[in-house]
Amino acid sequence: MAVLSRNDLVDQPAIFPYFGPVIRDQPVVAIDKVRFVGDPVAAVAAVDEDDAREALDLIEVEYEELPAVFDPEEALLPTAPVLHESFPRVASGIADTILHTEEGTNRCNHFKLRKGDVEQGFREADQIFEHTFRSPPVQHVPLESHAAIAQVEAGRITLWAGTRTPHHTRAQLAEMFGVPLSNVRVVVHALGGAYRAKCYPKIEPITAASAWKTGRPIKLVLSRGVTIHLETGFERDGPLLLQRRCLGRRLSAPDQERRLRHGRPVPIPHVKVDSYAVYTNTVPAGAFRGYGISQAAWAYESRMDIIVEALGIDAQALRLKNVLRDGDAFATGETAHE
Repeated sequence: MAVLSRNDLVDQPAIFPYFGPVIRDQPVVAIDKVRFVGDPVAAVAAVDEDDAREALDLIEVEYEELPAVFDPEEALLPTAPVLHESFPRVASGIADTILHTEEGTNRCNHFKLRKGDVEQGFREADQIFEHTFRSPPVQHVPLESHAAIAQVEAGRITLWAGTRTPHHTRAQLAEMFGVPLSNVRVVVHALGGAYRAKCYPKIEPITAASAWKTGRPIKLVLSRGVTIHLETGFERDGPLLLQRRCLGRRLSAPDQERRLRHGRPVPIPHVKVDSYAVYTNTVPAGAFRGYGISQAAWAYESRMDIIVEALGIDAQALRLKNVLRDGDAFATGETAHE
C-alpha cells in the first residue's frame, strides 16, 4: 500500500507535477491549495478496493478556508480573489497571438473579434434587444467511464488508457517526468464512447505518478453510481399496463470554467466579440461537442424567437432573409461558397 501526496512531488528536480492542454495549471494532487470541490489532495494505491477505501478513511486533512469565487463575471472583477498568484507554465510553441493572459488576474485568455463599427450599428438600429442566457454544467456519459493503467519501470512509462489524445497524453507525461518521448508509450484500445470527454490528460497523470511512487502497475477507474427506481403495473396473464422509471447518476469526471460568446453564421455588417477563459473555484472543464457552441447557438436562436414574437414577424422568413449566400463574408472575413 502507498499514499501519494504533495510531499512526493515537490522538491523533486526530475518531476514537474502539473498538466493541462495549453496552460499547465492542474496539479497531479493539490500542491499549495485546493481550488475546487473534488480537487485531489492524496491518492492511495492498494491491492484491492476495500483496503484502499479503508486507507483513505485514515487520511486526515486540515483545510484553511480561503476567499473563493464561483461566477466567471465576478472572477473578472478587480476585487475578486486571484486563484493563481503567478501565471502557470504555458505549453511550448504557444504564441502570444493565440493566448492572451493577464498576470495577477483570473483571466487566462481573452479572444477578440471585430468587424465594422458596432456603435454605428446600434445608432442605426430601430430597436435593440438585450438578453442574458445561462446554462448549467453538463457532463458526457459514455458507456465506458474514465479508466487508466500505468506502469513505470527504469525510467520508461507505459500507459493503457481510454483517451482520444494518446500523443498529447504521451507528451504531457514525458514533460512531467522529465524523460524523452521515446520512453513513454500510450496504448489505446477501442473506446467505449468519448464525445471529447476523453481529450487531453485527466486521470492519467495521477495514475502514472502513483505507479512511479509504488514501482508497481496501478489501475484507476472513476466510479459512476446510478440509482434506479421502478414501478410496474400489469394484469396477471395480460399485457403490461404501465412502467415508471426514475434515474439518478453520480458522475466523477473533470470538466474549466469559461465564458464564450459566438457570432451567428449570418452576414452581419457590425460584429464585436469578446470571449474570455476565466478561472473560478469550480471543477475544471473541457470540450463538449464543440466548446460551448451548442450553448451559444441555443442562446442566439432563442433570442431570434423572442425578437420575431416582439416584432410580430415570421420566424422562418427572418432567418431566410439573414442566411449567408454565395460570396458573403463571415465575421472573420472568410468568404462563404455554395
